[in-house]
Parts: sequence; C-alpha cells; structure tokens
Amino acid sequence: MLDMSQTLSSETTISRNWSWLEQRRLVRSERDHRVRKVFLLMEDGSGRAFKRPTGQQRGFFKLPYTYFTQRWHKELKLAGKATLLICLAQSPTFTLPTEHAAGWYGISADTLQRGLDELRELDLLKVWTRAKKAPRTRFGYTVENHYALQGPFVRAPIEVATSAKAAA
Repeated sequence: MLDMSQTLSSETTISRNWSWLEQRRLVRSERDHRVRKVFLLMEDGSGRAFKRPTGQQRGFFKLPYTYFTQRWHKELKLAGKATLLICLAQSPTFTLPTEHAAGWYGISADTLQRGLDELRELDLLKVWTRAKKAPRTRFGYTVENHYALQGPFVRAPIEVATSAKAAA
C-alpha cells in the first residue's frame, strides 16, 4: 500500500512510524521473533482498546478500500485528498462554502477550491447550483453550490437509506 521498495531503509522507516504511533497511544505492539504484531487503540490517544464505531455515533467516516485498490492515493494531489476526506464526512448531498474552509476544516479556501475542482475533473464529484433567498443582496437571492460524491465514493441519499431500513 505504501508503494515502497523492500530495503533495510524502508523497513527502518516503517518501524520508526509504528513506534511513533505507539508513543501516541494509537497502537500497541508485541514482538513475536522478528514479526511485530500491532493492535489498534482508540483514536483519542487514551490507550483504550479500539471499538468499532456503530451507526449511532457521529463524527467519523469510512474510507473505502477502492481508495487504495484503484490507486486514488497515488492519483489525487494533496488538495484533492484533503477535500475528499472532508466530503466523505458530509451527508450524501452537501454544501461546502469555501469561505469557511479555514475555520471549519483548517485549510485555505484556495486549497478547498483546488480540491473541489480536482475531484470534479476526475468525475468523483457532482456539482450543481441552486438559488437561495438572500433579501439583503442586490437581486434578493444568491447562488449556492451543492455537491455529491460519485464513482467509488458515491453514497445513497438519506431518503433512500431511511426508506430501505423501514422496508426491512
């Protein structure tokens, strides 16, 4: 997955990174001869054993395996990767005002816009506009962009997911 050649240097780099994660109490490891067994811990750094999130919890997203198997981790530039992660944490359809990028996501408005453009150009993001009432503006409305992930990252709209649960 890391696309590194297998050398003594790459093994040292990987080992150093596992140690870094262990120091921050994100993983725990045990040695079994030359093999390191790694156990996932909670992402809050508490050192507690990892528990898989349930559908009831909010504030997490799933990164599909296709991100790696279709080599999107190699294809996307940094702005595209950051924006994809932000988009995966949204509802199936969402707005993403670039003017709030720094305050909400810790990236610049330009970086968010570059990421949105990259995802759109690669057909990973569908974009459409809607008029929104804005009485204090010159024409009484403003235009707002709406987004939905496409391709391997597409998710069912909330209405479909809710009605599917009700039918089951």
